[in-house]
This record gives sequence, structure tokens and C-alpha cells, in this order.
Amino acid sequence: TGPRMMATKADQITPTRPEWLWERWLAAGALHVLVSRQGFGKSTLAAWLSGQVTTGRAYPDDATVREPLNVATLSLEEAADRLVARLHATGADVGRVDVLADVQDEDDEGRTYRRPWRLPKDCSVLETFIRDGRIRLLIVDGLGYSITGDSHNYAVVGSALSALAGVAERTGCAVLGLTHPPKGASDPVTAAIGSTAWTAIPRIVWVLGVDP
Repeated sequence: TGPRMMATKADQITPTRPEWLWERWLAAGALHVLVSRQGFGKSTLAAWLSGQVTTGRAYPDDATVREPLNVATLSLEEAADRLVARLHATGADVGRVDVLADVQDEDDEGRTYRRPWRLPKDCSVLETFIRDGRIRLLIVDGLGYSITGDSHNYAVVGSALSALAGVAERTGCAVLGLTHPPKGASDPVTAAIGSTAWTAIPRIVWVLGVDP
């Protein structure tokens, strides 16, 4: 009686190859984090990725022309009109981009109201939207702002990012979260704000900076 650890023999598990939206850089069904200081181009790079994915254009190191796919973007740092202006500048198919906003919820008396999207609380809401919209790339600009609790605490950050990674895996959607590095110098392993969970949980972490 009581709890017991569950396990599966490795020979009963079928290995799979990653499916790439961009070979070696952007994997379907995986969580990615893009770390960069303010003003170094995180949002511009994210908008460019949206342009590539929605049009199926080839990438700089991958000449494959792919099927255009749907993208959703949630920016907690930039107004929707500026975000869309970036998309137009990249030549994105804006008809394939959903700009996410607040979550519509109900209070205890059944009245609807709007509130900010939060992790890990709203992963189920997000998963439903991704499935219904056939979204293949989700971009969250300002991912740290959405985490409920201390963004410097490994357990808090790890729980939130693991939940988001689970959404990516179950839906096959590539998820890219944008965040800032801590103040002062840092190495790539501790590049994201506060906790090593920021770089331990995602499949791929990008660190964006100025070429010296």
C-alpha cells in the first residue's frame, strides 16, 4: 500500500528523432529560451522567426523551403500595435499570427472577467488554444513576468517551465520564451535571470549578444 515509483523498461520505449522547424535551432514539441539584455534585439529576432515560420522561407544555414505554419505570440513587454509593426517589417504572413492577450475567467459568482496569463496556472488554457488554432510556434516575450512566485527560486521556476515544456511536448508546438540575464557578468549556464532552472529545463537555450 502507499505510493510507489513507476517505471518502464527502456526496451519498451521507442526512440524518436526530433522534428525541426529550423534544423538544430528550433525543435517542434520543445521549450526554448532566448536570453538577451534589453535593446539587443530579442523581440526583433522573435518577429523574424515568426516571419520565417508563417511563410515557410528558408533559413540562413538551412535552404529547405517548408510549409507555412501558424504562430501565436504573447508580449508582456510591448504593445500589440508595435508587435504587429515588427511582423510586417519581417514580411510575415500576419493572417497566420494570433496576438494573445489576457485570460477570460469567471469569479465565484459566475461573472466573467479578464486577468493576466500566469504560469503554471494557465497551462491548460494555453494548451487548448494551441490545439484549436493548430499553432506550431508560440513566442512569449517577457516570460519571467508570467511566473507566479519568486523567479529566482529553482523550484518555482522549474515547476513553471516544466509545465510549459509539457504543453509543448503534448501539442508538438515549439515554445520560445524571451527573458533577461541577471545584472553583471554571467556565463551561458547562468545567463537567464536568477535561477539555473531557466537554462536547465528548456531543450535549447539561445544567448543573444553583440558580436565584438
